[in-house]
Amino acid sequence: MTALVLNLFLRSAIICLAACTLRCLLPRYAARERHAVLFASFLLLLFWPLLALFLPELDVALPSNAPPDGSVTVQEFLFVSVHPVQATFAYLPVALWLFGVTLSLLPLLLGYPKALSITRQANPLNYPLADELLSSLCAQYGRTRKPSLLVMSAPLMPFLFGILKPKILVPSDSANWSDARWRTVLLHELAHVQRCDVGAQMLAHLVTALWWFQPLCRLNYLALRQESEQACDAIALSSGVKASDYAAELVQLARTNEHRLGYSSSAVMMAGRGNLEPRVRAILDSTTKHKLRHFVAAAIAPLVLITLAASAVTLKKEDNPMKRTLLSSLLTSAGLSAATIGGSLLDSNGAAIPNAKASLYNPETTVSHETATATDGKFSFSVPAGQYILRIQKPGFPSLFREFNVQDDSKIEKRLSFTQPALPSGEAPQHIRVPGAAQQEKLIQKVNPLYPVSAKRAHLQGTVSLEAVISAEGVPEDITVLSSPDDDLTQSALEAVRQWRYSTTLLNGNPIAVVTNIIVNYTLTN
Repeated sequence: MTALVLNLFLRSAIICLAACTLRCLLPRYAARERHAVLFASFLLLLFWPLLALFLPELDVALPSNAPPDGSVTVQEFLFVSVHPVQATFAYLPVALWLFGVTLSLLPLLLGYPKALSITRQANPLNYPLADELLSSLCAQYGRTRKPSLLVMSAPLMPFLFGILKPKILVPSDSANWSDARWRTVLLHELAHVQRCDVGAQMLAHLVTALWWFQPLCRLNYLALRQESEQACDAIALSSGVKASDYAAELVQLARTNEHRLGYSSSAVMMAGRGNLEPRVRAILDSTTKHKLRHFVAAAIAPLVLITLAASAVTLKKEDNPMKRTLLSSLLTSAGLSAATIGGSLLDSNGAAIPNAKASLYNPETTVSHETATATDGKFSFSVPAGQYILRIQKPGFPSLFREFNVQDDSKIEKRLSFTQPALPSGEAPQHIRVPGAAQQEKLIQKVNPLYPVSAKRAHLQGTVSLEAVISAEGVPEDITVLSSPDDDLTQSALEAVRQWRYSTTLLNGNPIAVVTNIIVNYTLTN
């Protein structure tokens, strides 16, 4: 789970940083174009998990120093019979993510009812001149349906509320406004309506909440709101309003009206005090801003390419491909898997061993899970069906490995010991000895172990002794490490042997499960 979170954090940071960089590199372009680039990044973040699921992976090899050459030989010995395994997954990462999403959505969840309440208490504005001006401006914007114009009972900052049926709300003292102020407010709010800024900001807020652990996403959201206001200011100024008069009216509105709605994307306020200064500077800036019709597509294209690269490219070390299967990780995190693996960890005297680190690793997806044994020595994981390697670590004890083939809806329970082979709870093993040479002939698919690069560099060599349970179908289901000189060599041997396949072993004409002892020799040749 740690690897998955780090993977999501780094790849989302690439997308957010690319959008932020494009925005900063384009100061001479209009705020509308910068807003479009930022909004595109939120859409890409929203759909990025789907891209990561379905895009083919592109492995990029990392350079590494050439290690010494080494060889691996495998010997197979006696066969006996064997048994199955159980686990639970720690839901803490999912609970923490949901808690962060809830906290991030609080401004929206609390702000929307507040804005809705103010809107319902407001009254239709009975001011013919303002209504005529609104009708005229709607015709200028090409809108056939004009938004509702409501007056609030309190001196609140003018704001726009609603997506499908937008409403412009003005404060109680609006009857005393000058024609210039009315024109300033209506031009600005109609620009928000035309640009669908309420819906855009609510969507960006939702994406920011989903990626709350990515601070760059939050910064881009704040920048999006700022660019939205500046884009509407630019539209209002293009209608013939004098820049100095427009800025003066904006400052006066901020001084004389309250900001009770607070920080919420459920409504768009005319002038928030937090971003007023940069807006005024932008309004009074006489520099001509470039507006290119095809600029948005040209600017978003590299952002899309960066997102695709962040979704598909994986780094690959020489013998450790970083294959990411996000769907499997998300199913596991959401607790949608049906299989469980777990057990109890005991010492040689049968006493429970607490606070031992238990790690479960899927070589196919490279997804790993970690937990610790409880005071009674128990641990558990909840995982999708697949093949897994279990590793138990405790200071003062050698590492303990087990390999399991887990099916849907299976529940596997093991009693594990650092000094004894694992036995299923409440069962005694049945032993069937078969000559090793006879069973060797049944091996129909053999994958040779790879010599780990880390072990070569450390000049580690030796023999890994395994005991593998072969199911009636000829699939290794449970691999126990009897002895090993190094954990990296153990991991290499387990990942190879779990891919072996055997023809069926028959006893009295019936398929049976058997156990085989396997010796893997790692030898350096120079």
